[in-house]
Amino acid sequence: MQQKQNNQERKGLRLWMVALLCLLLLGAAGFVHSFDTGGETEINKSLEFFPKEIGQWQARNDMRMSDREAAMLGVDDYSFRDYSSPDGGRINFYASFFGANNQEKGFHSPLNCMPGSGWDIASTENVSLQLPDGREVQVRKMLLVRGSDYQISLYWYHCRSRIIASEYWERVYRVLDSIRYSRTDGAFIRLIATGSDADGQALEKLKDFASQVIPLLDEHLPGV
Repeated sequence: MQQKQNNQERKGLRLWMVALLCLLLLGAAGFVHSFDTGGETEINKSLEFFPKEIGQWQARNDMRMSDREAAMLGVDDYSFRDYSSPDGGRINFYASFFGANNQEKGFHSPLNCMPGSGWDIASTENVSLQLPDGREVQVRKMLLVRGSDYQISLYWYHCRSRIIASEYWERVYRVLDSIRYSRTDGAFIRLIATGSDADGQALEKLKDFASQVIPLLDEHLPGV
C-alpha cells in the first residue's frame, strides 16, 4: 500500500515538473517575442553589387526572384548566383538581407526549407573557417540527400558583425542586440556545391570560398 502511494506521489511530482517546464518555455518564448522590435536598418551596399570575381571563382549568372517571391520571403536585399572555378567547381551562392526580423518577416531556416524542396537532411555539424584576417569562425555544414543524389551546403547568419552558425544562438544574440542597439537586422548566407562537384573535395572548396566571401560581406552588411 505504501509503495503504491509513493509511486503515485512520484508520478504527480513528475506531472508538476512537466507542467512547470512548459510554463517556463512559454514564458521564455513570450520574452523573446517581446524584444523582436526596433526599426529597419539600411544595408551599407546592395548585395546586387556583390563581387562577381572572388579569387579563382567567377560568377556565371544572376538569378532574380519575382516581386511575389521576394515579398513572400520578406527579403530587403539579396544576391542569388552561381560561381565556377577553372577546375570545374560550381557553387551556388545565396545571400539575403533583412532590415529587421519581426512578426512580419525574418529568416527562414534551411532545416525547414530544404526538406520542403524535396531534399532530406542526412546530417548537420559545425565546421571552422580561418579568415584572411586571422579570425576563426564557425558555420554550419549540411549534407543533403535526394534519392541517389546529394549536395553539401554551408550556411550561417551574418548579423551585426557576428558570424553565427546556430539558429538558437542567432535568436539569443538578436534579443541581446534588440535590447542594446534596438536592432534585429541581419543576413542569411547559404552556399551549395552543385553538380558533379558535390564530391569528397566539395567541403574544402566550400570552406575556401566561404572564407573569402565573409570579409566581402562585411563591406555590404551593417556592423555595430
